[in-house]
Amino acid sequence: MPFFALLSALALTGTPGKGQGSVSLRFHPPVGRSYHYLMYMSMAMDHVEGMPSMNFKMDLGMQMKALSKTGDVTSMEYRVTSVKVTAPSDSPMASMQQTMQKQLSGKVFKGNIDSLYHVSGMSGSGMDSMINSMSSNISYPNHPVKVGESWTTSLDMGKAMGAMGGGMGLSAGTSKIPVTFRLVKISNQGGKTVAAVRVSMNGVMNLGGAQAMKMNLDSSGTINIDVANGMTLNQMMTSTIGMNVAGKHLVQHMNQALSQH
Repeated sequence: MPFFALLSALALTGTPGKGQGSVSLRFHPPVGRSYHYLMYMSMAMDHVEGMPSMNFKMDLGMQMKALSKTGDVTSMEYRVTSVKVTAPSDSPMASMQQTMQKQLSGKVFKGNIDSLYHVSGMSGSGMDSMINSMSSNISYPNHPVKVGESWTTSLDMGKAMGAMGGGMGLSAGTSKIPVTFRLVKISNQGGKTVAAVRVSMNGVMNLGGAQAMKMNLDSSGTINIDVANGMTLNQMMTSTIGMNVAGKHLVQHMNQALSQH
């Protein structure tokens, strides 16, 4: 299994603050409403003599639904509606296409998310647990933010990679990566108030287990959020992951896209 980070839908929501050009970011999707997304991810590794290519592409359809709400906590359901994995014939990933598709196809998992996007009770195992855990460290500021202002949190990559278990021989390590969000624009698009948020991550993952290693992550992108309902409209992310394996330095490049339909 390749080393990659599938950044799932980040749902930033907001209502206009008292100051011009500011929003209060909150998660509060309407109960009973479903949102449909298409996700795309590609992974390409720089050529290294004597090392196999781990290139592949994944197209994923997902439905997200708000099931119920208690106070400011929303019970969410995530349902994988379609999945397609493709890889070059000379890549080791070619033999794993069917396995990866079976791991995700038809998966349904649930979790509770409060208004500041603190996640608890996520269900699932394998790759779906990885997706869950990678979104569970997103948090929103508890105060209005103006255009140009930033806030920070951390992403527990050790937890995310460790969730994949024995297939990679990894366990959680000292792998929290700092994440910086910056509100760059508030605009009106087709009658919707849209907040554009710039995201950047840069840090080192120290992963334990049988294949213990150090990985460097550098990732950035932009998320566009429908302020009225709190769901992501679209996002684009690019990432570079560097690691040392068998005495060789490997570099992987990842592109991710998400759009609501």
